Amino acid sequence: MIATQTPTVEEFLRATGDDRSEFVRGEKIEKALAGREHARIQMRLGAALEAYGQRTGKGLPFSEWHHRFGPPDDQRIYIPDIAFLLAPRHIGAPRYADSASDIMIEIVSPNDKPLDLIDKVEFYLRNGVQSVWIIDPETKQVDIQKPGRKSQRFDAASVLTDELLPGFELPLADLFAGA
Repeated sequence: MIATQTPTVEEFLRATGDDRSEFVRGEKIEKALAGREHARIQMRLGAALEAYGQRTGKGLPFSEWHHRFGPPDDQRIYIPDIAFLLAPRHIGAPRYADSASDIMIEIVSPNDKPLDLIDKVEFYLRNGVQSVWIIDPETKQVDIQKPGRKSQRFDAASVLTDELLPGFELPLADLFAGA
């Protein structure tokens, strides 16, 4: 990630348009392009969530969706790998999210800095995200974090579930296969 100083969210938006940059504490952070492994996991998970949403009517996933949210003194722009909006919020969703999605999913990339990822997850949880999924292709694990609760870890032999998505089940062996 390359960070450059930008004074305000508004100035950032005027300068960047629709690029893949995030805005955190006054810095523009260029989001790295996904590698093959990351892209395969994102595609498989997105397809599973899309099928779940279509089948149940409980919401829909969005890939690489620009989110601008947070308190006025710490408003940030993040682009999670996948976001899921629960019904009925998914109907008429704006082009750019102006609040947190219900579930935000991050797939760890080799260039992600652990402290930056922790900061992002904590920001998500403080500002309305109900569930954060951290997918680590290297360890083949998924951690789910929720506000005020202990993290839940799923390994490659587990079936991924989340109480926010009743009936959603994804064997992680399928998610990580060949990735």
